Order: sequence, then structure tokens, then C-alpha cells
Amino acid sequence: MLKLIVFDCDGVIVNSEDAILDYYDKVLIGAGYLPIDRENKYLLSGVLSMMDKDIMRLLAQDDAIKLEKLYQSSKEVYAANEYGNTVLSEGLKDLLDKLKRNNIKLAVLTNRGSSLPSLLKHFDVYNYFDKLITAADVTVPKPDPEGLNCILRYFKISKDEAIFIGDAEPDYYAAKAAKVQFYSYRKKNKDAHVISNFSDISDIYHNDLPL
Repeated sequence: MLKLIVFDCDGVIVNSEDAILDYYDKVLIGAGYLPIDRENKYLLSGVLSMMDKDIMRLLAQDDAIKLEKLYQSSKEVYAANEYGNTVLSEGLKDLLDKLKRNNIKLAVLTNRGSSLPSLLKHFDVYNYFDKLITAADVTVPKPDPEGLNCILRYFKISKDEAIFIGDAEPDYYAAKAAKVQFYSYRKKNKDAHVISNFSDISDIYHNDLPL
């Protein structure tokens, strides 16, 4: 029986892909460099799935001077436009309402850092979640299963009673390592079942989520 749903943040709770790329474009340009090469799939994948400090290192390409310039630029860009064109994913609030009515525990597992609570509050969904795990709360972030296992222990719920909804390979591998059922949101992800919208979860678990 379903007792817990864990959500990734970027790409799942919020539609932030364009906002993330736009943010790091501005950071690069502000530091005097060219924006992200959209043809570089390795770079794109890293920017959309890594923690901020790792993204900065990736963009700096082991150049300490460039890294420092990027950090200085990022402070100015962040202060000027914290959320950019990030939007709450369509249908999420309806699903969260239904889950709460059915006493399903809700958690977030993200490679974001301390910005998560303020982001959730900004979009008025903070109070739905019973547990938040960010990159700052674990020794090793996704794709390591540490965060997911921590959430299971917190709720004292078995892996068979939980699902994880993510959109990137680190999410897939974290779920696989923790042996938690994984659903990929709107993206093909290895052999994972893809859900195109949040109503799919209600359809799949309709016995646990009566109207």
C-alpha cells in the first residue's frame, strides 16, 4: 500500500529547466564568458542535475580564476532575479491536495541546497511536505541513495510502500540503489515508467487515492 511519495524539486515540483540555463547563462556573461553551448549535451546534463558548487566547477573547467569570477557574478545574478522564469508544475497542487486528504506522507529529495524552503514557500507548497532533504543534509547527494534511505527511516516506511518521482538520471539511480519504485516525470529515463502529468499517479494508485 502506498504510504509515501518523494518528489525531486527542479524539473518535477517546479518547471525550472529554462530558468536554470538562463541563470547560468547570466552568470557566465556577467563574468565575461560565453553562455552555455546548447549543443554540448554533457554540459547541459551537468548543469541541469548537479549541485551549484559542482556546476560552477564544471563551467570553470578547472580554471581557478574563472571559478572565482563565476562566483562573484552569481551573487549579483541571484540577488537581481532569484526565481527567474521558474513556474510551479501544472497539476501539482491538485495532486498534493489529494495526497494530503488520503494521509500520504510527502517528502522532497533534491540536490538543491538551502534555497529549497524559500522556493517552496514562494510557490505556496511548503506546508504540504513532511520532510525535506537537500544536498546540505547528506554526506553524498544523488545518485547516492543516502537521502532516499534517510527519508524512509524518518517515516519508518518500507521501500515497498514508497515511490520517488524524478526527472534525471541521478534520481533514477538513487531510487534503483534504494530499491524504491521510480517514476520519471515527462522524460524518458532508462527503463523507468514515464508519467506525462501528475494525474497519472492518481490513476496508477487509484485504490490508495480515492476521490
